[in-house]
Amino acid sequence: MKWKWILLLSSLILCAITAHAGVYEDCVLKGMKGVSSDAGARLVAEACRNKVNEAKRTKRESFGSTLNESEWKLVGNNNIIHGGGYISKRLRNTSSSMTLTYIVLTIKDGDYHDYKETGKGIDNWGIDWDRHKWEGERTHTYFYKIFLRPGKEISLMFPEPRTNSFSSEITTALGRAAKWTDAVSTISLSDTIKPEPIDPLE
Repeated sequence: MKWKWILLLSSLILCAITAHAGVYEDCVLKGMKGVSSDAGARLVAEACRNKVNEAKRTKRESFGSTLNESEWKLVGNNNIIHGGGYISKRLRNTSSSMTLTYIVLTIKDGDYHDYKETGKGIDNWGIDWDRHKWEGERTHTYFYKIFLRPGKEISLMFPEPRTNSFSSEITTALGRAAKWTDAVSTISLSDTIKPEPIDPLE
């Protein structure tokens, strides 16, 4: 029976690593104290999953709701060059009443983007785009926690891609009703911002 408990505990911890490491893992380890049955262990795991999911839902709600494309815009065709290997795209809040709070920016290296646009096979340099179309695709996702008031702009910094050409797209934008306190927020006063090391919603 002991080996079954070890196997069960190991599987629960593995779920913690793959699902939501840290909070879930701590919850399971604490909840397992005094538990002496498989059914009890499963109840602990379920309670911990619900706890983590509820915390995640609450955190997302604190950023507001999903905004449509009419409420924000990437402006300018040129990339802004910064030091330390960073460049940026300029973001404008085009909403009249919403403050942008969270942005997900996706950068796709130019190899595959160019292939899709041109539809070429072997180009003038002898590159077989059909064979390399998946090998050349490199997608990077960056997360930003911001307070961008209506009508304002900010530069979203990200590491310079490995190709000279690339495509950029905002895949998620969250926001809430603008408040007067947004005007004195330290974050809102910044003209440039680097991506968060991890997704703020996680």
